[in-house]
Amino acid sequence: LWKIYGRQYVKSQMSPLFKGIDEALEYANHMGLKIGKVNPMTTLKRTYDDVLDEISAHEIRNTYPTYSKVPPAIQTLRKLPMGNFIAFPAEIFRTATRIIDFNLKQAAHPKPAIRQMGIKGLIGTTLAFFGVGAGLTGLSQALTGTSPDQWKAYQRSFAFDWDRNANLIAFTGFDQGKAKAFNFSYFSPYDFLQKPLAAAIQKAEDQNLNPQDTSNFVLEIMFAPDGPMMEML
Repeated sequence: LWKIYGRQYVKSQMSPLFKGIDEALEYANHMGLKIGKVNPMTTLKRTYDDVLDEISAHEIRNTYPTYSKVPPAIQTLRKLPMGNFIAFPAEIFRTATRIIDFNLKQAAHPKPAIRQMGIKGLIGTTLAFFGVGAGLTGLSQALTGTSPDQWKAYQRSFAFDWDRNANLIAFTGFDQGKAKAFNFSYFSPYDFLQKPLAAAIQKAEDQNLNPQDTSNFVLEIMFAPDGPMMEML
């Protein structure tokens, strides 16, 4: 049901942006969806509405969790007792990569309204992924009378490796250098995407974009030595 709603929402977003089928097809090609005026399956000409349907379906299929698109190796591992704990982060990684790629391609489009959509998408994704964690961290520090500097000093000097870059929700204040906290980053599977999203937003702001190169750029930052793939492993 939520994918049907998402598809209709994307279609309603796209509909007012194009003057006709030619502009819609140009956008589809720009986004990596290679379709023409004729449907090769039916040999019938596509209508403007047909093209919008294809565009919205392409976006939803690639940016919403779809476990049938998980790689075969992961699908095999899903049969194990701990399989869901493997498939879930794998699908998060796939959809996050595609979301960043989609938004960067939009940010590189010549039409200002579409560029704005891409930049808004990157900012919105960042807020959705990290806003809750940052808000809870700040609130917990205010309630326990601690400061960001205190927790940064703890993470820098004393924290275990898995706590050093995490959002820590404070349970108590510091007493003789000791405090209790909860690692929110383990609870939120999106935390490891912070660096790729920050790099993507900077790329969009610089307007140093080629739509053909966005996929390679995203893969490079996702598979970097300090990137999310290595962090997951």
